Amino acid sequence: MRPLPLGDPPRPCEAEAIIEEEAGVEGTLATSLTGKINRMRRIAEDLLASGELPEGSRPH
Repeated sequence: MRPLPLGDPPRPCEAEAIIEEEAGVEGTLATSLTGKINRMRRIAEDLLASGELPEGSRPH
């Protein structure tokens, strides 16, 4: 398939493929980010419990 010239909207099948590809990438990034946030929260909670963080600190 030849690419469209700049400025032309994508064909319906191309638009659908672009959306599916972006959704896959965004889903992977969201999953990774959620895992990292949860890990940081657990670390912060452990630091609070051990007394290594100053009083008044919050894990979220």
